[in-house]
Amino acid sequence: MDIDTGISVDTYFEIDAASETPVEYWGGEAVVLPGETFPHLKLKKRVVRLLDDALPLCETYPSGLRVEAPDLGRANYAYPDVVTLCEESQFDESTRPHTLLNPSLLGEVLSSSTSAYDLDQKLTAYLQIPSLMAYVIVDPQTPRVRIYHRTGDGVRMEEVQGLDAVASVPSLNLALSLRALYEDILPAS
Repeated sequence: MDIDTGISVDTYFEIDAASETPVEYWGGEAVVLPGETFPHLKLKKRVVRLLDDALPLCETYPSGLRVEAPDLGRANYAYPDVVTLCEESQFDESTRPHTLLNPSLLGEVLSSSTSAYDLDQKLTAYLQIPSLMAYVIVDPQTPRVRIYHRTGDGVRMEEVQGLDAVASVPSLNLALSLRALYEDILPAS
């Protein structure tokens, strides 16, 4: 990941609008996201399809939506691999491109270049989004999904693994079969 440090939010918006690839912004740093591999894209597409099927009253999108993820009063802007919206969309229309303010579920498919980032900075910031019900992290190497989801008592983390496992988010009435998610995607063992 290429990182440009110490820039203003306005400068970030200019960089992102002019860039052909997504650029994220984390506390003064512009982060150019690396290109995606075919297996990563295939798994991301599968996540989007399964969420679309499982959540018929919601809409699920791959990558292209920028999301605001404030953390400790700092501005952060990200392009999650997967964005699910279960309410009427709310955008900050003063930004170009527009920034989604109310995602219901965010998902990331891990990669070697971004996994630490997805499991640390993004996790902390995403969980500060008031509308977010769940953050889903998908391991591309083995059938394993980690879900951080809101409960009446705060946020709970659950990790499920194995093709017979089911990842669930009770607040969204979501049950995601790992067999359906990983079928024909993992390399033969």
